[in-house]
This record gives sequence, structure tokens and C-alpha cells, in this order.
Amino acid sequence: MLKLSLLIFAFLIPAVWISSQNIPQKDMPFLQTYLPDDYGNHGKIWEIKSAENGLIYMASENGLIEYDGEKWNRFRGSKGYTRSLHLASDSVI
Repeated sequence: MLKLSLLIFAFLIPAVWISSQNIPQKDMPFLQTYLPDDYGNHGKIWEIKSAENGLIYMASENGLIEYDGEKWNRFRGSKGYTRSLHLASDSVI
């Protein structure tokens, strides 16, 4: 009985130790969730595009939203909705 207990204990401890390790998954992108309060918009986001210079543009019900990785900028062009985007170059949207 003692041998059986030691055998079970010997296999149980490594199994618990292995399953408790935090092993990062390879090839998984870093994901960040942003809430509407973070970017100052409580309407829908209709389209998202990224420019070659790394800026991200979003068409929303409240205008155009730009994100550079650190800060958010909002641009209001008209009283209607902005529902689509076309990026002609880094500076022409």
C-alpha cells in the first residue's frame, strides 16, 4: 500500500507542476481591448483601415477617428455619418 501511495504521489506532483506553468503561446499577436470611453465615441465603428505610416483610421457615426498607438484624435467633417474610408496615401483619407 505504501508503494502504491508513493507511486501515485510521484506521478501526481509533476503533473500538477507542469499544468501550473504559464507557457506563452507562440505566434499569437498582442491584443488590446479599447472601450468607447477610451476613444471618446459611443456610436458604431463602420470601417477600420490602417495607413502605411502606422496610423489607424476608423469611420464612426460621430466622424473620423485616428489612433497613432498612444493617443486618439477625432475629426468631425459633416453632420452625417462617416461609414466608409478610402486611404489614398499617408496624408490623404
